[in-house]
Amino acid sequence: MSSFRITIDTRGVDGSSRLLDEFSRGIVRKLSPVMLDTARQLRSVMQQRAPVLTGFMRNNIIETQVDPMTVMIKSMAGYSGFVNYGQGSNRFKGPRPFFTSVVDELGPRAFAERFAQESVVFLNQLISKHQRGP
Repeated sequence: MSSFRITIDTRGVDGSSRLLDEFSRGIVRKLSPVMLDTARQLRSVMQQRAPVLTGFMRNNIIETQVDPMTVMIKSMAGYSGFVNYGQGSNRFKGPRPFFTSVVDELGPRAFAERFAQESVVFLNQLISKHQRGP
């Protein structure tokens, strides 16, 4: 699991405690759609990388938002794990990592970059608002 930290120095800024309170109350609301959108992008890449025989596995990779800050991407095809990790008795035998490769390669960076961008935009909006007054 990935995490990120934002450090904001508010020394000498009038009203900074109100601004930070508003930021902490509103950031989940701002990032929740980013979570789902990023999961959709990752799902799309997984679908592009999924080996296709009938198309069932590729067409049944879904994303679900469990709560505002948690998304789940899963393949509904019961054999997906055998394809992703490989299985000796499978006629294709070796692993063809269409799922875990996307998570490992793109997941943490995709979420962190989008979270950072959206957090900065939201913070700038609040700074502009508080500079004009509450």
